[in-house]
Amino acid sequence: MTKVLILYPNLPLMMSPPLSVALFTRICRDAEVDVKLFETTHYADTEYNAQTNKEKFGAGRKVKNYQDAFEEVKPTSQAIPDLIKLVDEYNPDLILLSLVEDTFFDGVRMLEAIQHKNIPHVVGGVFPINAPFECLRPDVIDCISRYEGEYVVRDVVDRVKTKRSFKDVKGLWWSDGTKNEPQPLVNINEYLPDYSLFSPKRFYRPIGGQARKTVQLETYRGCPYSCTFCNSPTTRLMDRNFLRRKSLDTVRREMYNLCEDLQTEYWFVIDDSFTARPRKELFSLLELFEEVGLPWWCNTRLDDVDEEMLSAMKQAHCDRIQFGVESGNEQYRMDVLKRRVKQEVYLNKANIINKSGIPYGLNAIIGMPNETK
Repeated sequence: MTKVLILYPNLPLMMSPPLSVALFTRICRDAEVDVKLFETTHYADTEYNAQTNKEKFGAGRKVKNYQDAFEEVKPTSQAIPDLIKLVDEYNPDLILLSLVEDTFFDGVRMLEAIQHKNIPHVVGGVFPINAPFECLRPDVIDCISRYEGEYVVRDVVDRVKTKRSFKDVKGLWWSDGTKNEPQPLVNINEYLPDYSLFSPKRFYRPIGGQARKTVQLETYRGCPYSCTFCNSPTTRLMDRNFLRRKSLDTVRREMYNLCEDLQTEYWFVIDDSFTARPRKELFSLLELFEEVGLPWWCNTRLDDVDEEMLSAMKQAHCDRIQFGVESGNEQYRMDVLKRRVKQEVYLNKANIINKSGIPYGLNAIIGMPNETK
């Protein structure tokens, strides 16, 4: 049987299992190939640097049930030997490697450690999409997925399974300068995620002083805004129709499946800006969240919410909201970040969210280009 190994170099403090790996797992299983995962989340030099330390104290509050929830830390020096051992034993036919900028050099080291095996690979993720030439610079990287991953993985797996070259698969860029045309935009209703490669303890995340089994949930992909600090506007340069929303039926099916498969306790909604959607659709979605009955976290913008919306979110079991402010300097925020929201709007919205009873956090970025004290 064809064997696929997914490599996910992850920082010790980044906990929630990624949707991308779950989607690629589903695609491999649909193709009837064997698939395994190697990730580095629980490799750390000291417990202080590891997720377990964060899990125990959770933003200064001791997490009640951390003893039973989390896996032991392995030393960082053990990661590469463990990878080599797995590759020797598993002997994969294809490697899929998912990267962000922070983990790029870890991913390169992984490929270097097994380079002598000459295993075909595809490197994908946010970093290859946004910095393709930098990603192709190391000699060890042969090709990257320059666009969305689902259809690329589907086609590459099919070629490897049938022992054909995947050199011409759409969406791939190669180190020899070959740049294949993009894949069509993914129908995000097509694949339901499969998180089964992750151990049950991997889902626990400290939230509000308690470790909860937290699962990522995507209800739309893309973002309607054009903030310059974010990677999302880049996707619209690839295709102006990049912003897509899942149907309510798909979200319902996905939520109930994940509840049954994983005994989910908490939703980590990964939409770029949860409330940036047609109002009628938002309230229908909130009715679904209320029906399912689990607490959840989301990210959105202060200028998008109002009293009625926040009341409906609280009734739908919204547990926490993260709002992006990014800079307190109005001129810098508007001119450089292209986040064109006036100071008084933020202050007025703050009064509304304070009355909502929903705990929230504010994002601020420090050290941006040309920023002064």
